[in-house]
Amino acid sequence: MLSRRLFIAASCVLATCRVTEAIASLGEALSGVAEEWLGEAVDLALKNLDKITNIVLQVEDKIDVMINVKATILDVRRKVTDSTPEHYLDVQLGQWLSEFHHWVNDKPREGESNVDYEARHDRQRDILENERDILENDWRRIAANSTAMLKDIESLGYELQSIHSDLMSFEEWHTYQGLMSQEKMTIEVIDSKMPTDPIVIKRLDGVAEQLDTMVVLIDKRAALLDAKIAKYTR
Repeated sequence: MLSRRLFIAASCVLATCRVTEAIASLGEALSGVAEEWLGEAVDLALKNLDKITNIVLQVEDKIDVMINVKATILDVRRKVTDSTPEHYLDVQLGQWLSEFHHWVNDKPREGESNVDYEARHDRQRDILENERDILENDWRRIAANSTAMLKDIESLGYELQSIHSDLMSFEEWHTYQGLMSQEKMTIEVIDSKMPTDPIVIKRLDGVAEQLDTMVVLIDKRAALLDAKIAKYTR
C-alpha cells in the first residue's frame, strides 16, 4: 500500500514539476486579471452579438448592413474555431485546453512501475518540450484571434449605432465599450505567454464554453440572415 501511495505521489510531483518548469521558462503568462477581463469581454461579446444580429434581422431596408453583419460574424467564427478537417471547426480554445490538460496530467500506464514511469518521461523529455512549444505557439494564435474577434463585434455595434443611436442603447453595449477601451488589457492578452496557473486554466474552461455557445448562435443567425438577404436580392 505504501509503495502505491509513493507511486501516486511521485506521479503528481512529475506533473507539478512540468507546470513549474513551464512557468519558469515562459516568463509572463496570462495573469488572473487579464483572464478575468477576457472572460467578461467574451461573455459581453456573446450578449451583444445576440442583440446585434437580432436587431439586424428586424431591419427591412438595410440590405448592405445585413450583408456586412453576416460577413463579419462568419469572420468571427473563423477566428475562434479550428478549420482543419480533423477538428471540424471546433473552438480553438477548447482544443488547446484539452491538449494542455493532457500534457500536464499524463498518468502512469496500467501496470507501469514508478521507475518505468520516470524512465519513460526521461526518454520523452524532448517530446514533452516539443509539446510545450506547440502549446505556447497555439496559445499566442488563440490570444491574437480572440482579441481580434472582440474588436470585430465592437465594430458591428458601432455600425448599428451610426445608423441610429437608439439601436445600441442597451446596458450590455455600454459596458462592452468600456471593457474594449481598456487597451492595456487587450495588449496584455495578446502579448501573454501560455497560462499555467490552475485557477486561470479552470476559468478559461468557462470561456471556451461561451465560445462554443457563440459559434452555435452565429450558425443560426447567419442562416436567418442568408434567408432574409435572399428575399431582397431575388
